[in-house]
Amino acid sequence: MKLKDLLEQETTADKDMKAAKKLLPRLTRAGQEVAERFRWIEKEMSSFNAPGLRSSFAYALKSAISTTGKKGFDIRKFEKVLSDYYKGRK
Repeated sequence: MKLKDLLEQETTADKDMKAAKKLLPRLTRAGQEVAERFRWIEKEMSSFNAPGLRSSFAYALKSAISTTGKKGFDIRKFEKVLSDYYKGRK
């Protein structure tokens, strides 16, 4: 095989980048959805309590992402961490 042929072959990295570019609009929408949820918190709650729920929501997202390794997003971890915010509240 000639060097020219090797250089023209599409590598796995090239294929992955094409796939990543196709995913970009959907990933961007997911980020916009998260931002919208933060705005909901601000809109629905008082300025006194909104920061607490906002922090809990952010921490739940972070926890669900950082514990999964290859799984992506651990919804059970997210739900557990977020529900901890509500424990002991009326």
